[in-house]
Amino acid sequence: MDQTEPTPQIPIQPTEKSHGVLTLVISILATVLVVGIGCYLVLTRVLMYQPSTIGGCHDKLILAEMEIEGLEQQLTEMETDSIEPTTQTESEIDEYEGWSTFTDSQYGLGWRYPTNWAVREEVIAADQSVVGKNGFCLYFSTTPFGDETTGANLTICYREQSDSSSTTWFRTGVGYSELGKVATSIDMGGQKITEKTLFGENGEVADIIYAQNVADDETGFSARVAIGEYYFSMMANPYGFFESGQGLSTADQNTIEKIMGSLTL
Repeated sequence: MDQTEPTPQIPIQPTEKSHGVLTLVISILATVLVVGIGCYLVLTRVLMYQPSTIGGCHDKLILAEMEIEGLEQQLTEMETDSIEPTTQTESEIDEYEGWSTFTDSQYGLGWRYPTNWAVREEVIAADQSVVGKNGFCLYFSTTPFGDETTGANLTICYREQSDSSSTTWFRTGVGYSELGKVATSIDMGGQKITEKTLFGENGEVADIIYAQNVADDETGFSARVAIGEYYFSMMANPYGFFESGQGLSTADQNTIEKIMGSLTL
């Protein structure tokens, strides 16, 4: 029986295309490896993340984002903490800081005034009063009493509302023309002073009488203000007006109105 010789098999040589695919696969694997190592180094060395087991890069990125969000939250809290004390301090600023405090001996009402101003009180008997009524007054002055040649003066007189002798003390700027009425807003003991009447000459202010609008005062006296259990009358004027012709300055008016606003019943 004839033996047929096996047909020799010719080995198939890899084509040039096969080489290209293999190279591409190797490149992808190498890139993945490099990215993985990069993620590991960023997480463990830069972000200091040290889990017990390191998962895939995607998981590490999620964890890193969580770490960053946590740091941002801490930074926000720190910034808030640093701002709050400043805001609180601003809200607690005393507009009368550095001013002196005076409590009258008659009714115990409290006032604030600049330390370089003087203050005195006076009980006025009816026979000493130009209006024939008893009174109690405070005088705030830019200069020591007895040396009232320049500067400004604020007179505040008050009585209990139940006292029948209570009356308005300042009816007009005697001897001066009325320059006009000016709307104002001074919070005095919880009551708004809404109007001031200016008296003077040649546009210079010689007297200022403070009041509520007449409609706001049940007494009908424009120069008497009802606050708490008291009636108040307030007048400001400059010293030495007859000699100098200089009226009450804007700065002194602002200080006077601030004194009025410091009332504590």
